[in-house]
Amino acid sequence: MKESERSKALVFNHHLVHLAGSELETLQVARMADQCGYDVTVGAFILGGPMLELLRRSGLKTVSVLTQEAGELGGTEFGLLWGHHAPVLDYLILQIGVEAERVVCRSLSPYEPLEAPPVYADRLSMFLVNSPETRDEAIRLGVPSGRVEVFPNSVGKEAFQTLQTPEKKLATLAVISNHVPKEVEEACSALEEKGVKTTIHGLGHQVVVVDEELLRRYDAVLTIGRTIQTGMALGIPVYCYDRFGGPGWIMPENLEQASYYNFSGRCYNRKLQPDELVQEILDGYPAARLEAETLREVARERFDFEKNFDNVLNAIGNRPPVDLPGIRREFALQKKFNHAYVRELVTRLMAQEELNKRRQGRR
Repeated sequence: MKESERSKALVFNHHLVHLAGSELETLQVARMADQCGYDVTVGAFILGGPMLELLRRSGLKTVSVLTQEAGELGGTEFGLLWGHHAPVLDYLILQIGVEAERVVCRSLSPYEPLEAPPVYADRLSMFLVNSPETRDEAIRLGVPSGRVEVFPNSVGKEAFQTLQTPEKKLATLAVISNHVPKEVEEACSALEEKGVKTTIHGLGHQVVVVDEELLRRYDAVLTIGRTIQTGMALGIPVYCYDRFGGPGWIMPENLEQASYYNFSGRCYNRKLQPDELVQEILDGYPAARLEAETLREVARERFDFEKNFDNVLNAIGNRPPVDLPGIRREFALQKKFNHAYVRELVTRLMAQEELNKRRQGRR
């Protein structure tokens, strides 16, 4: 297929800066859309940092939707508009008039205000959520239950190609977090004293791309969120714990409860002391190791990104195009709300840029 004949896709997020949550989900969607034959552009209000560099290394076109060059998006016909964060979707549809046949918005949290569903969620091709917990919150906020679909954090097929064989005795542990609680840091020091090499990856520690290649270096992973699914897919025991506490080792008996809450640790109101963490990690590792292959098959069934992505494309392909002119007419008031949001965001960004220039001038 010639480049000019490829259907265009715009994949969006509020910010693309850090190697974290929604940014990594955006990258994953953009890569898959590219593999599916779309001519992909990735857009956000805020672009920069290691995520922008990673997007460029992936060969993906990027655009800050607040700049003058974003005005060209308004005259572009997209086959697919897919992303996160209602303020960005409002801006694209209501402010600059992006046109698209199919529109998919996905919410990644039941409590983060930025992840609240767009007011016209039921008018989109599909409104997705990352967990049953987020689905139930979207319904509580007014999205019809029949218009919400769960698309869990998922893993590329390469993670399923080779089964890991962790050591019988825990020797290496990766902690993956951008907000490591104090008790985990102290537990890591204690584990080191007991001969377990621990490495913390995330903001404030070693900032790297957390992928299959990285996780394969370890016998086990302590983390929450999307890295849980990656560990399961690799056959690596995963210990679910972070700032909200957590259930500990993911096992068949706590899988459904943990999954309902997107492996966030909120499934149990359970915070541990450092010595309790150490003891539980060491004592529970052998059993978790034995269950890793079983959980890997669960991951293959539920968390295969390519399969889940194809299911969405097939479903929305059988639905009529989104009535964007109708949305613009009916939700004109939302356009004013969005204008106020964007105006304040731009003011803050300009002030931050000026502050950065002054700081650089003092050096």
